Amino acid sequence: MPDKSYTIAGLSIYIEGDETPVRQEIEGMFKLSASSRKNTDIAFIIHEVSDLKEIESYSPDWVISALKEPDQSENIIMIYPESLQSDDFGILWSESHLNCCIYYIQSENQITLIVIKKSAQGKIPSSVPSMIAPLLSELFAQQDKILLHTASLLLPGKTGIFVSADARGGKTTTALSLIRQGAKLAGDDLAVVSFSESGKPYFQGIPETINIREQTITFFAELQKVCSLVTKLENGNYPVSPVEIYPDCLTYEKCSLDCIYFVKITSGKPAVKELGFIEAYQKLLKSRILIKNQKFPAHLSKFLFQAVDNIRIFELGTGDDPEFLGKWIINHAASQ
Repeated sequence: MPDKSYTIAGLSIYIEGDETPVRQEIEGMFKLSASSRKNTDIAFIIHEVSDLKEIESYSPDWVISALKEPDQSENIIMIYPESLQSDDFGILWSESHLNCCIYYIQSENQITLIVIKKSAQGKIPSSVPSMIAPLLSELFAQQDKILLHTASLLLPGKTGIFVSADARGGKTTTALSLIRQGAKLAGDDLAVVSFSESGKPYFQGIPETINIREQTITFFAELQKVCSLVTKLENGNYPVSPVEIYPDCLTYEKCSLDCIYFVKITSGKPAVKELGFIEAYQKLLKSRILIKNQKFPAHLSKFLFQAVDNIRIFELGTGDDPEFLGKWIINHAASQ
């Protein structure tokens, strides 16, 4: 199968290897990203094996050691070489039916994903997305950028916003309510924040398939066709590409981050409360993509601190009319 190249918020990666469930899952995450092949692309190589001995000839000792004796207290952890001078890193995933390690070697500009199946029945794809986000988080941190779990949009007036919420907290519904009013979606789940010399934050989204709940489908007439486009997952969500519903809805621009809305489902009319500095900073910290043992450079914490000082951050009560919500947010953001 030919290699495929993806540009993910400025990070260029090309995927090598045979057509396998693991590769399909990874490409499913990246398929909405821009595609271009550059000499500086990071190679992403996938190896699916049944025995650790099959990888010992080409994997570093610190990866082999972690795979031999995984930490049983956590199923996903960050691992690093012993050398404090190295920028190499890895993510180890351990389950009853498989061990996985995805690691990056800077000198080779290469990502390697090792999947060791302990049984033929191992359900590999369910493990892969949990490893990709921390991988990207670490790679972006090396570029002085921060990966956050949030929806990101560019409003019609060119205001850039984040929409953040806890699980089932209304993030996707709020993003869809904005798209229907002409907002461009940078990403529904992941955004990469960079900073100017003055500390001003900018973002690029990572566009992915969005998971639409059955309740959300009832809010907007155009979502009725989702049920015929994709198969419902076991958790009740419908994973659909946003461009299948709103063909021109994506933006790949680098956008100024002007406002953040932390969503809270409420009744009545939409309403906002501006958050104080400490509360806003703590909420933003919770949005970082980090796992056990993962480093977070002190200067990036400082950048995040400066970002909170440069933008308006609100708690948003949604109200009970999703169709009206998008119009309301656009008007509110324009007034800031």
